[in-house]
Amino acid sequence: MIHTFPSVFVTPNGATAAVVELITDTTGLTRWVDYIPIQFATADSTDVNTFNAAGALLVDQLLSTTGKVAGVDYIRVYEDLSTTEAWSTNTAGYIPIYKYQDWTQNNLQLENGFNLLQESGELINLES
Repeated sequence: MIHTFPSVFVTPNGATAAVVELITDTTGLTRWVDYIPIQFATADSTDVNTFNAAGALLVDQLLSTTGKVAGVDYIRVYEDLSTTEAWSTNTAGYIPIYKYQDWTQNNLQLENGFNLLQESGELINLES
């Protein structure tokens, strides 16, 4: 698969996530040039990293952009709830995304004793 965006491997099966910064102000920025309009997808109905109607791009949100360059190390995204057309780059378009942190939370859980469990119920051994 060819990636045209900054990405990282985030899951044991090799899925990738685009690296993004979620901005809250678009003053002075141009849509589809300086940032990408997005809407967050919900976990139960999301096909991660597919472009079908129920799909969404998996993303890894940066907490800090210090020392990083927009467009090189990460992509700026802005949650625009006024948009209505998924996977479209017109004025009403947006890219549906799903945060890697949400994927982790929905697929892993802590059991008593702070062991990590997969959604299947299998224990994840953190010690070697």
